[in-house]
Formats: sequence, C-alpha cells, structure tokens
Amino acid sequence: MKPLRILACLSLALPLSLMSCKPTEFEAGDVESVILEFYAWYIISVKHEQYDQYQPAFMPDEQGMTRLDVSTYANNLRRFHFSEALIEQELSFYAVCSENVGHIPYETFDQEYVDLDQFEQISCEFGNRYRWFGGMEGSVERARILTTEVLTPTEAVVVLELLDTDDSTIGGRRIILTQTHANWKIHAIE
Repeated sequence: MKPLRILACLSLALPLSLMSCKPTEFEAGDVESVILEFYAWYIISVKHEQYDQYQPAFMPDEQGMTRLDVSTYANNLRRFHFSEALIEQELSFYAVCSENVGHIPYETFDQEYVDLDQFEQISCEFGNRYRWFGGMEGSVERARILTTEVLTPTEAVVVLELLDTDDSTIGGRRIILTQTHANWKIHAIE
C-alpha cells in the first residue's frame, strides 16, 4: 500500500501544465485527415451512384430469397476508420429490413419493389436518404472542417460543413472520434 500512496502523492505534486491535454497540430491533423478522407470517399460514391459501396445491397441468397448484404458496406466503414461500436450500431439499424426481405423471393423483390411506399412497408427505406450527410440532400460537393477539438488524448470532436457546387452550406455534422492503439476512429456522426 505504501508505494501506491507515494505514487498518488507524486502525481498530485505534478504541475497542472504537465497534466493538461492540449492538442498538438499533429494530433488535430490526424483527426481531420480521418474525417476528410471518409467524406471525400462518401461524396464521390454518392455522386457516382455507387450504392452498394455506401449502403447495404439487396441480393439473392442460395434459396432464391432476398437478403440484405452488408459486407461491402461494413468493410468500407472499417476502411474509413469507423469504430467497431459504430459499425455494430449501424448494422443493427438494418436488422428489421434484413428480416423482412428474407421472406420475399428475390425475383419478386427485384421486379416489383420500385416505390418508396413498398420499401417503407418493409422498413427498408434507407435508399431515399444519405445517412452520413444527415438527410436527403445528395448534391454535396465537398466537406469543410469548421472546428477541431482534441478533448483528451483519446477523444476529439470535429464540426464539419457540407457544401454544394456554389460553396453554399447545405448541412453540417458533428463527429466524435476516439483513439485506440494510436489510430483515430469515427465513433459517432451527429
């Protein structure tokens, strides 16, 4: 017990300036590059209508029924530094849809499911909005970071502005990042 008390007393004696967690330019740059890299990919994927890259895709399974394939989407989220907790949360968002489409033959689904109302009835209406833009506006041309704050050595917050072709603001996001094993991961996009 005595060594622990001495250690605790020594840590209390350290100057507060040594214990503060002020971000360095390097830390802020790492955080910002994670965000900008993800949004550059997402904007290009949306613009080029690469749906299966930025959202789950409907596919036939071995029995000819419809299944919701999340593998490419989940792999892209990992590739662009999403935390496993956020990926799990994101994939759980699609659980009801996945369950519902599993009862529909793929040929029927592919030919007959064309209206938003039909997708809403089976809780699969995710195709009418852009998840990481925060709405239905798909004409985002670029993302600009407004503020970056490294709160602790393992947590940062970035406020992002989404711009159209005229550099007019059409949305914004608040992004929380956490650092694990020296890598910044996107933990939440609000």
